[in-house]
Amino acid sequence: MTDFSLEFVFASGEKHSPKEEPNEWLLRSDADTVADSLTVRFSAGKRLFTEEPVGAVLKKDGAVLFDGIVDEHRVKCRNGARTEVFFLRSRAALLLDNEAAPMELRLPSLRLLERMYLMPLGLHAVGGDRRPVEGVLTVEKGVSCFEALQTFSERYLNCTPYTDKSGGVHFESYVPKTVKPDRVTAQEVIFCPYKMLSGVTVQNAQTGAYSAEYHDPLALQVRVRYLSAYAKTAPTALLNESRRAAKRLKLTCASYIDGNMRDTMRTEELGEVRLISKNVLLRGKDVKTELHFEPV
Repeated sequence: MTDFSLEFVFASGEKHSPKEEPNEWLLRSDADTVADSLTVRFSAGKRLFTEEPVGAVLKKDGAVLFDGIVDEHRVKCRNGARTEVFFLRSRAALLLDNEAAPMELRLPSLRLLERMYLMPLGLHAVGGDRRPVEGVLTVEKGVSCFEALQTFSERYLNCTPYTDKSGGVHFESYVPKTVKPDRVTAQEVIFCPYKMLSGVTVQNAQTGAYSAEYHDPLALQVRVRYLSAYAKTAPTALLNESRRAAKRLKLTCASYIDGNMRDTMRTEELGEVRLISKNVLLRGKDVKTELHFEPV
């Protein structure tokens, strides 16, 4: 693979390149989840490995693009043709798959949570104040490790955690970089009015009545929501979020484009936009990157 290298990881810790080049691989990133996904497809005449791999590392020019775990491995034989497909997610997926032990943590700290939730999964914390904080962190039954970390981070560190390609979970505000698409082969502006809310009505904490109304004059149809008096989301924020969700920009590029979720760029069509999903497809020696943006 030109500029790209793919190695599979085994339980022993050893890494080996597959005996044959993959027909294609697809790397997906999405702002709605902390874990990237990678699908690798082979048309192999014989078995690729003598033992089952547990993970894989994808690099470009030596830089890690993906480091993750095997979720599923399918081997299909039909009319003498053999196909092997690996479905993987980045290591941050383990934070979603593992349930945090229910408990109440008094004077919680990032140092303690790193030892409890990150280090056993081969992950580590980046940034953030490690000192204990005044308060109690209640971890309910059924909460994932990531949800427990997110609650702590948003409550005490005033930021939403995000992950990097090297197993780091960042407890600091993300500083967006500029996306620089090149070799753009297609551009599409998408408007979805059905995603726009026309109004939000908020409950009065004293009377219990839903009486405070907020409206978006730009909404084309009537679509309303009702917020509890104790909802964490502000009504104006909900309206703004729905307005952003109604507009999308999609770019298709005949090359690999670097960019993390929430990176930005300026466009003539939608002004400043931020990256919300990215798909990179390698088929043979041809690379295609699909970028999806929303207005900032």
